[in-house]
Amino acid sequence: MASITGVPSRFKVQYCLLIPSIEFEAEQSVISELLPTLSRLAVRNEFCQRIVELGGLQFVMDVLAKYYDDKELVESSFFLIKSLAGNDDVKREVSKGNAVPLIAAALGRHKVGNLRRTFFFSL
Repeated sequence: MASITGVPSRFKVQYCLLIPSIEFEAEQSVISELLPTLSRLAVRNEFCQRIVELGGLQFVMDVLAKYYDDKELVESSFFLIKSLAGNDDVKREVSKGNAVPLIAAALGRHKVGNLRRTFFFSL
């Protein structure tokens, strides 16, 4: 993983969000740590919006598509999407494109407990 030495502190979160997408192929362990971390950070509307602006929603959709068979990554992806969907603008973004069919297919495949029921109620 690239070093963040010399990056101003106000840009470190943004930089860290971009790194996993750059090293997407090789760093599945980084992704498995990043998704829950971002879920915990997405507690306010402006944080959710910023994560989406930095490509976080597209990143999590890419993770869902690429690691469709990895239950842990799918579940972490769902928690992040649910956290981000606390922002109404993000809900609209999730409903665009292929996100909903991808989410529905992954939910059907993995049957991730109570998340299945609560996930669609949050959207």
